[in-house]
Amino acid sequence: MRANPALRKHRVLRSGFARVWCEPRSAGCNPPYACTLGFEIFFIKNNALFYV
Repeated sequence: MRANPALRKHRVLRSGFARVWCEPRSAGCNPPYACTLGFEIFFIKNNALFYV
């Protein structure tokens, strides 16, 4: 299977912030973890980290 370019980019963007992005959002959330490329791009763009 060929690697998806988006996935390669995903791994690069996660460096340094992976722990933050994969923190539990809340006990009742589904999915309970926020580990999406969208979150990563948002955090990099706004240079701010916060829980949703």
